[in-house]
Amino acid sequence: MFIDNISISQYVGVTDEAETSGELVVYPNPNSGAFAVVLPEQGDFSTLQLLSPMGGVVNEFALDGRRMIEVNAGSNLAKGIWLLRVRGDSYAITKKVVVF
Repeated sequence: MFIDNISISQYVGVTDEAETSGELVVYPNPNSGAFAVVLPEQGDFSTLQLLSPMGGVVNEFALDGRRMIEVNAGSNLAKGIWLLRVRGDSYAITKKVVVF
């Protein structure tokens, strides 16, 4: 008996769904707390949330139809891995952001 197709990651419960579900782009990534977010063309998104590694909402932005958002948290963000979640009517896209 063989076990096949195993994926091991250092991040538990966080997947890169954005890569296959609509090209949410964050640049530069890694960054120092200032970055831009470009939303996919398809989809009607209403909010952008910055989440702590534990899933708590740190900041929330109303999109108002914008497809590009500049976030400048500067030194307010501790070094580490943060999450961005873009929410729409029927789904959400989550992307990892690294702050150094």
